[in-house]
Amino acid sequence: MTTETADGTETTGDDLPLHTAILMSRTPLSPHLARLTFGEIAPDFVSTGRADEFVSLSIPAAEAGQPPVVRYYTIRSWRADAGELDIDFVLHGHGPASGWAQRAVPGDIIGIDAPRGHYDPPAEAQWIGLAGDATALPAIARVLDERAPGGPPVHVVVAVESEADRLDLSLRPGDSLDWLRPGDDLAGAAKALASRDQPGYLWFSGEAADMRTVRSYVRRELRQPTRQWMTMAYWRRDSGRWRERFDSLEPEFLQRLERIYATDDDPEVQRDRAEELLARHGL
Repeated sequence: MTTETADGTETTGDDLPLHTAILMSRTPLSPHLARLTFGEIAPDFVSTGRADEFVSLSIPAAEAGQPPVVRYYTIRSWRADAGELDIDFVLHGHGPASGWAQRAVPGDIIGIDAPRGHYDPPAEAQWIGLAGDATALPAIARVLDERAPGGPPVHVVVAVESEADRLDLSLRPGDSLDWLRPGDDLAGAAKALASRDQPGYLWFSGEAADMRTVRSYVRRELRQPTRQWMTMAYWRRDSGRWRERFDSLEPEFLQRLERIYATDDDPEVQRDRAEELLARHGL
């Protein structure tokens, strides 16, 4: 299955904060990744139990008097007994959430909504493939940490900015790990994972165009059932142009998009039709 929500991307107006969380501490993980720990979260905050679960964060704007900025981020870990969660932020030097993560101090308050998650490998999977860029690394690390004993081998491909951004991951005998550099073909590496002979499960998250490439390959070329893969767009290379183009379209376009998702069709059939509509309008 496919979704276009997650780390650093914009949310819809429906993602209103249900809880508040207080920043407790910040831990540098690498030159481009920092872990922020939030606490004092209400007991009615309930984890989905899925290792790629994410929440929308309502973050204070950089300028006083401006409304909060809302973005999606993966929960790296959740400690229900302490009412604490960790969120790893990619510090890429642009974007309101990354900027806030660099200037935030303990005691700062954010809003969060209910978590959602998609990672759900089928019981018959003989291997697990995890692929993505630095924005996917928190979810990949949590999948590796929380998987059950005796499960299938996991093959991981991650693209990061530098060797200093490579984290220690919880690997087991039979697993594999390939670190890619900027400019390497991440989508091609994910497609190679999906092409294994035995039935498995591919989870891919990263840039929107790469996600579309991987999705098209597993759905249209390999014709794999949707239970065997999950693709998610975490960010866009051309987000400014994309947003400008999207906002310039007539209301009829949005109505057509809404009608696609209002049907009872299979979600991936809906996604096919939405992708065709977006492509016809240069999106």
